[in-house]
Amino acid sequence: MCEGPATTQMSSNSSKASTGPRTKNQEPRTAHQAATSSNPTATTPPKHAMESTLSSVDTAWYRLDSPNDPADIIGVLIFDGQVDYDRLRATIETRFLHFERFRQRIDDSGIGRPQWRDDPEFSLDDHLQRIELPEPADRAALQDKIGELMNSPLDKRKPLWRIYLVDNYEEGSALIAQLHHCMGDGFALAHVLLRLADHDPDAPWPSHSDIEEVRAGEDVHEHRWFRDVVLDKVEDLAKHPSHATDMAKKVQKTASALGHLVMMPFDPPTMLKREPTGQRRVSWSDGISLQRVKDIAHGFGGTVNDVLMAALTGAYRRYLIERGDNVDDRDIRALVPVNLRPVRRVEDMPDELGNHFGLVFLTLPVTEATAAGRLRRVKECMDELKKSPEAFILFEVFNLAGHTPEMVEHLVADTFGKKASTVVTNVPGPREPLYLGGREVTDLMFWAPHPARLGSNASIISYNGVVRVGVRGDENVLPDPEKVVGYFDEEFDGLENMSDRKP
Repeated sequence: MCEGPATTQMSSNSSKASTGPRTKNQEPRTAHQAATSSNPTATTPPKHAMESTLSSVDTAWYRLDSPNDPADIIGVLIFDGQVDYDRLRATIETRFLHFERFRQRIDDSGIGRPQWRDDPEFSLDDHLQRIELPEPADRAALQDKIGELMNSPLDKRKPLWRIYLVDNYEEGSALIAQLHHCMGDGFALAHVLLRLADHDPDAPWPSHSDIEEVRAGEDVHEHRWFRDVVLDKVEDLAKHPSHATDMAKKVQKTASALGHLVMMPFDPPTMLKREPTGQRRVSWSDGISLQRVKDIAHGFGGTVNDVLMAALTGAYRRYLIERGDNVDDRDIRALVPVNLRPVRRVEDMPDELGNHFGLVFLTLPVTEATAAGRLRRVKECMDELKKSPEAFILFEVFNLAGHTPEMVEHLVADTFGKKASTVVTNVPGPREPLYLGGREVTDLMFWAPHPARLGSNASIISYNGVVRVGVRGDENVLPDPEKVVGYFDEEFDGLENMSDRKP
């Protein structure tokens, strides 16, 4: 029997590891020079004297941020050649800054909810930087640089984002983005980052005339939630009174799930439950063909998610054993974000920011000694969670928490955080390759925050037929994320070998 919830469905795709020649590093021109000399139609995005209130869910994520537990999302794009800085800058000006949120800072007086306000001193130079890695400029150097950058908190006096272009990663470039969770969840921000790229390697320079400015209204998700979940149900009952019985069953199911969440015991005190320091490191796996994952899933009668989560569970089990924790008596849980939008894939999402996701508690059966046993248990838990309303319930919990004093928000988050040991995020990325200035995006990786004093998370992302797993860990909780990644690779290979031996 599985006590906790399951994760979202995942589709996938990833890229060819093609390489390209490195062009000569040009000196950056100003935004005006880049716009006028190379793309005469580009202009600075229009600015409006706008202000609006953060939604209650966005408020909750803003106030859950702390020096020891930053609420930031990190995204990384790897390119097969040298990305032209001027082209990147023009692309950010047209496709990124047309979201007004990225030109706004937060004014939090402590009374009521914070306000989005246009930053009168906004300068792209404060948010876009070129950097270089120390030699040999390989993956280890990039991982160290990402850890160094994300350990520097975002400046709350300015719009809460930064982008770095790494000019010398291996034979190409890399882009590192750091964005605050209050601007949007991982699904929304992944969509925004991927909008920097094109599907056509020969796409022209971006133009402001091609894109309409996106202006976010106050509490857009709250209003939509009220309309979809409350008003639509009332209207349906008015037209079809016989539906009242079904409605009563759903209410009963929701009440039962809420009771289960409240009574759920805290997770065991393993190393993963140590207090975070805010100093974090990252690591990620080599790409795994999505077809390989599908073949294993087919062989065991499960899903792609079942296979990946079983391999990750095995990796955590081995890591905890190595660290001297007892894994024989109790399983651990992961908090898993679930996208509540009507679309599942990043590239199909509308141009909206904000947080519109729920959370579920997925049991990771680390007590199971065999890979087959872990896969069976994971599948049971996932199947059970797919029928659970927990994601919607926890969305409403954070929605309500955003209306309360900050102390109450932290109390709610800490209470639920004690019921889990880590965070696992799954984002299905584009199925086709993407390009920026003619350079192919060969790899994608991201890390979501680990809130409520959870000091680690794992991220699964698919792109162009390939799946990657990344792990981020606090130095006091999971100081060597590369070990979990290595164990994941070995666990996956073990599942594949078992699948090959099945009759």
